[in-house]
Parts: sequence; structure tokens; C-alpha cells
Amino acid sequence: LDYYGYQGGPSGESLIELGYAAAHLHVAGISLELQDAVTNSSVCKVSRGDGVLYGGSDVPGDEESYLVGIKPCIWGGSDAPRF
Repeated sequence: LDYYGYQGGPSGESLIELGYAAAHLHVAGISLELQDAVTNSSVCKVSRGDGVLYGGSDVPGDEESYLVGIKPCIWGGSDAPRF
């Protein structure tokens, strides 16, 4: 919110619940992390072997050593982070 010039901080009805967050890459990566800019806490993190997926064969869509998928972070109900 600070990006848009709002300095008061969100509260009450202006808060949103984050239900889904997905990283996007065009090059290889080992891990990706979404951080809360206010608290500096990790909101969502995926790493190789735990969400960052590389292929392991010569089958199309699973090519050896190529990035083939990134799992999203999904929350529901009271588990959703609020901002």
C-alpha cells in the first residue's frame, strides 16, 4: 500500500485475505519467496524439491534439468494471511 502513497496502514474492512500466491519465472531458480514488506516475515516460500520442479526425462513437458513447474501457495478460511 505504501507504493500507492497510502501511509496510514490498512485496518478493518480495508484488509484483504490472500488466498493464492504463485511465483513466475522465465529462467531457472532454486527458491522463491514472498515477504511481507512491513513485518519482513515470509508469507510463501517454494524451493527446489519442495515446489520448484525440474524435469527428469526426455518426455515433452518433463525435459531433463529444465524448470517444468512451480507449486503455488494456497490458503483458506482463517489460515489466509491478511494485509
